[in-house]
Amino acid sequence: MLLLLIIVALAAGSTALLIAASGGLAVGGLAYLWRNYALDRVSHERHFAERRLFPGEDVDLRLSLTNRKLLPVPWVTVVERFSTGLAPAGGQQPPSALRQITVRQAFTLGPFERVSRTVSLRAERRGCYQFGAVEATAGDPFGLFSAAQTLGGKDEVLVYPSLLDGWDYTVRAYHPYGEVKAARPLWEDPTRLAGARDYVAGDQLRRLHWRATARLGRLQSRVYDPGASLQLMLVLDGNTAEHPWHGVDHALLERAISVAATIARDSLERKIPVGLLSNTLTVNSDQYIRVPLGRSPDQLTVILEHMARLIPYFGLPVAPLLERELSRLPLGAALLLVSVLDSADVVMALDVARRRGHAIFRCDPRDTGGAGLDGLAA
Repeated sequence: MLLLLIIVALAAGSTALLIAASGGLAVGGLAYLWRNYALDRVSHERHFAERRLFPGEDVDLRLSLTNRKLLPVPWVTVVERFSTGLAPAGGQQPPSALRQITVRQAFTLGPFERVSRTVSLRAERRGCYQFGAVEATAGDPFGLFSAAQTLGGKDEVLVYPSLLDGWDYTVRAYHPYGEVKAARPLWEDPTRLAGARDYVAGDQLRRLHWRATARLGRLQSRVYDPGASLQLMLVLDGNTAEHPWHGVDHALLERAISVAATIARDSLERKIPVGLLSNTLTVNSDQYIRVPLGRSPDQLTVILEHMARLIPYFGLPVAPLLERELSRLPLGAALLLVSVLDSADVVMALDVARRRGHAIFRCDPRDTGGAGLDGLAA
């Protein structure tokens, strides 16, 4: 159009029209070149104050845009997408089906200038939240042309499972074929006798303290000190139904994960080595969870990070997992199964473990108001 006006101006001998058309052409050319270089040497960075959170916690995210050239950027719009599980605090949540919140921010960058904005994010639920490149759109000062490209790299924030009150779950001594076990502390060491107590129906015969019984004239059972040698392998069953077509009960799965995480915390606080097995996959991995037994200062962090990455998935039945891992367990290590299921295959696998000398415990995440690890409910 501008070229046509120049031709008309030359043919008509109109100096004013020629100047206007030539000026417009120059402005258009300048705007086009500016658009081409507007996002050149422009970078986007994220900085999280914390990358490990618990549900309900807030974290500040600093978004920085830097122009590393002499040419200013008169306007640039950056589009950042957040999952609804880790989204701007206080913002209006979209319908759950959308699963994302889109935030658009406008910047103006001078030569060699960096501009930062801070966004407060709220961790709503457990998960592994991954951030990709942002979409940036910039253009010339006249608003004639624009260009878009992606900026920045990948980032990740983990939200750990919620940790429960120590009394908000129930651990039961478990026999695969239903015999009821008497209440006793999970972490006691049978090699360290502490005293005696009155006999309780269900106490094993080998637990009877015959000398105390003869002295007091009534049945007494041994009481043991906390065991420095006890090792506890947590087995988290991520399946909430017997068959894949029943799907996954997300609320029940999250409860099971929180219960397992709380048991790990409570055990490690008592210096008990803890490991984790689970038949559920994690983000960006086709391997099932296996954390070896340990009680190092970072063992709980390792377990919580695996749990944060766990995805709702109908995985391998827990019985084959138990059978495969049983040979790796140290002699005498205890097994604690966190599961809502109790299939015949699981019963058989736990019976094999019991006959090999492993103490077996069970926690149904639906049970609440128990004694935690301070005692087993009969």
